[in-house]
Amino acid sequence: MNIRLPRLNHHFLLICQAAATPASCGNLLLKPKKNLTMSKRNRSSGSREIERRLAEGRGMGRGRHYLPWIEIHDVPSRGLSTRMKSSLTGRTHHLLSQLETDWLFAFHAMNNLVDVREQFPLLTVEETLEIANQLRVAHQVDPKSKEPIVGTTDFLLTLRDGPREVNMAIAIKPSSDLASPRVLEKLEIERVYWAARKTDWRILTEQELPRAVVKNLRWVQPHIDLPESGAFAVHELDRIRTSMESAVRGGGQSLAELTIKCDDRLGLTPGASLCVVRHLIAAQLWLVDLTVEIDPRKPLQLIEKYEHPTDAKLAA
Repeated sequence: MNIRLPRLNHHFLLICQAAATPASCGNLLLKPKKNLTMSKRNRSSGSREIERRLAEGRGMGRGRHYLPWIEIHDVPSRGLSTRMKSSLTGRTHHLLSQLETDWLFAFHAMNNLVDVREQFPLLTVEETLEIANQLRVAHQVDPKSKEPIVGTTDFLLTLRDGPREVNMAIAIKPSSDLASPRVLEKLEIERVYWAARKTDWRILTEQELPRAVVKNLRWVQPHIDLPESGAFAVHELDRIRTSMESAVRGGGQSLAELTIKCDDRLGLTPGASLCVVRHLIAAQLWLVDLTVEIDPRKPLQLIEKYEHPTDAKLAA
């Protein structure tokens, strides 16, 4: 692709630099798999490595069939890497930092989210090399072979916009990284790549993170697959839900008090009803205002419709 490209966008750099100012459920808990130390595969990303990943289907497909270009065992990461099952896509996502994981939780509360593809490849290398050359910045290379490597965008979201679907590319960076000229150069390559495709592209940092939303979803998300875990049959979940629902809507008891009484009334293992509550919220069978931190010491407030704050952030 032969495109006329602008030089490095100094307005973009100034914006980035300005942004850089400084209850236990026992065996019922379904935890994401976290990897603090991981064995690494051969990280050479020369032409043979690119061909291998393409042959594996990396960066292709949608929904449960998508394979990220980078998996957590492929590269060292800064921070905590996580494999997390998504209720939306039905597959395991590969997140290379704690910040990426937090934003994946936040995205999952968006009303219009259709799909999330992480570590999305900026193909082809020839195109991004041309972008780098015209911007007069260095292209990413393999640290050992010094061959050009495929760049990636942290997330490619597919959003429902009325009757159509649109993509939005997201770069996730700690705000402190935006003070680095090299980080900004790589982001500029990414920005120009998506601009050529008329795809909206955003940078998100920890400063924009809706923290209450993330904390709530971290608390409920491990129970999204409670029926599949074998801990409860579907009819048992329905019975526990029915037993609690009128009391929850009544609002006169704390969540902890209400679930303890339900455990006693139905002869359940202590904590079982609270796990079911977490499942019902995660599966959106019970809607709550996720911008308000869920506190089991207080009544749980159910609502009829939820609007996620990240929707407004991304629409701005």
